[in-house]
Amino acid sequence: MVVPYGPIGPHSRLVYLVNKYRVSLKKCTFINMDEYLAPDGCYLPPEHPLSFIGGMNRIFYSRVDDELNVLPKNRVFPAPGKEDEILRLIEAHGKLDMAWGGVGVNGHYAFNEPPEPGEQVTDDEFLNRATRVLQVSRETITVNSVMNSGGDLDAIPKLCITVGMKEIFISRKGTAKRGAIFTGYYGTVEFDWYTNIVKVYLHNENRRETYQIDGTGSHNGGDEMLVKKFVNVMSGKESSGSMIDEGILSARMCLLAQKSSETGLLYDI
Repeated sequence: MVVPYGPIGPHSRLVYLVNKYRVSLKKCTFINMDEYLAPDGCYLPPEHPLSFIGGMNRIFYSRVDDELNVLPKNRVFPAPGKEDEILRLIEAHGKLDMAWGGVGVNGHYAFNEPPEPGEQVTDDEFLNRATRVLQVSRETITVNSVMNSGGDLDAIPKLCITVGMKEIFISRKGTAKRGAIFTGYYGTVEFDWYTNIVKVYLHNENRRETYQIDGTGSHNGGDEMLVKKFVNVMSGKESSGSMIDEGILSARMCLLAQKSSETGLLYDI
């Protein structure tokens, strides 16, 4: 899986759960998604307060019980001059089981900074950007200086290395989900009509409620009901409930969803 260094709160929770329930991470590979670099393009020293390598050792690896911990050889960071190794590692395992992270204030994921003003790049080009060394954006430097250096912009490194969107989007799990997520101030509602499951996350109560919705056929109707509807329309027993162009659009969406799951890219519909 691809994991972040920060925010550090979830790591403490994961350490607690792993140690309490004796969950072995021996067969896991953790690929950290990014790291700051010194002006010479090399890693910061692990003892540097902004080193993600040092930070992961302090907040996670040193706190997981030895008999449960990720093996040292499976604690991976993208390395300058060895950027291609991340993709080779993921492909050797098949695909990622998980990419764990959040979106930054300027829309970045890992250090995949959004295009600068005037920079022309398509969605497909952005999603195809692989692991690389790049400049940290001004917005990220500003925000990170507030969080980590008391507002001192000069204390924040200007170079970084990041796992690319290309690698992050090579994910194995969840490709069968069909639904949507609605997020608000008080909570988040997630539904998946493939499994007929609704999940409600209550933000202010740190609680999740799960509901199983009864339905007929696969994913509350789904393909089985579509076939029955088609047969009834063709035999004159029912009238069509939608126009032909809507059906074509639906078919195109399904085909592109399949293509997206195979290539890891996004496509315009």
